[in-house]
Amino acid sequence: MNPILSGDLVLTHKETAATDTIKFRFKATALKTLTGDKFEKKLFYTPGQFVSIGFTQTAWRAYSIASIPSEDELELVVRIVSAGVGSEALNAANIGDSFPFKGPFGHFEISDNKNAHLVFCATGTGIAPFRSMIKAEQQSEPPREMTLLYGGKNTEDLA
Repeated sequence: MNPILSGDLVLTHKETAATDTIKFRFKATALKTLTGDKFEKKLFYTPGQFVSIGFTQTAWRAYSIASIPSEDELELVVRIVSAGVGSEALNAANIGDSFPFKGPFGHFEISDNKNAHLVFCATGTGIAPFRSMIKAEQQSEPPREMTLLYGGKNTEDLA
C-alpha cells in the first residue's frame, strides 16, 4: 500500500492532447504524510491510482494518473469542461503554477495474473489509468499480451 501524501503539484508542461483535452505534467513537491511529517522520498503510486487536486477550500477534483512511477513527473490527461472548476483552473494555469494535492488513492490496479491477456477499454480521458498500466506492463519481463480498445467520435477526440 502506497502512503497517502499531501503536497504541491507544480506545473512543468502543458500540451493539447485532443479536442478539449490537455496533457499536464507536474513535479510533486513539499511532500508530507497525513500526520504532517516531511516525506523525503518521491511520490510513489500504483498504475491505475489517482490524485485529488485542490482549487478552492471546498473544490477538490480527482484525476487519474497517466504516467508511471519510474517517471520523475506526474502526468494527467484532463478534458476541459466549460464552467468546470478544476479543468478551467488547470487550463488557465501557467508553467510554474502550483496546486495542493493529496494522494495517491484508489484500488484500480492491473491484474497480477502473469498468464492473463490484458484487455483495456476506454474513451476520452478514460485512457489515463490505462496509459499508466500499459507503460508499466511494457517494462515487465516479459510483458503480457495486451489489447487496447479506445474510441471517440472522431480521431481528433483521441488523446
